[in-house]
Amino acid sequence: MEYTVKNVKTFKGTDGPGFSATLYRDEIKIASVLDEGDGGDMSFMWDRPAEAGLFKEYCETQPPMPMEGHDPLPMTTDIMVGRLVDNYTALAEQRRWCKGKIVFRLKGDKEGQWRTLKGVYSKPVDNILKDKFGDTLEEILNKRFV
Repeated sequence: MEYTVKNVKTFKGTDGPGFSATLYRDEIKIASVLDEGDGGDMSFMWDRPAEAGLFKEYCETQPPMPMEGHDPLPMTTDIMVGRLVDNYTALAEQRRWCKGKIVFRLKGDKEGQWRTLKGVYSKPVDNILKDKFGDTLEEILNKRFV
């Protein structure tokens, strides 16, 4: 089973960021989710009521969420959807970084640090970077989106 989110829309709620999203299991739409950004629980509107139990059971099998200075939190449906939305928005941001730029990392770069060159990524650019940086080339971010 793979759970993903799509159609993520973020906004400012009364107590913090909120979002709406569509939850999928194995590419099948199963629910619409709303976090109003008011500090309360998320609202799930299930397309298939049986999916609510399956998703809850899946979440319970996942590792707990580490909390700095506190005991880890058991995985819940809200935490899981929050993680899926965070991953979705991070991926969308990385995709934007790659528009009109070649984005890459070298071994030894700080975690989350990326280098950029103006231009459009292509296979010849890949070879040029490999020739220039050799074994120190850790990753070309653009390759994730080709």
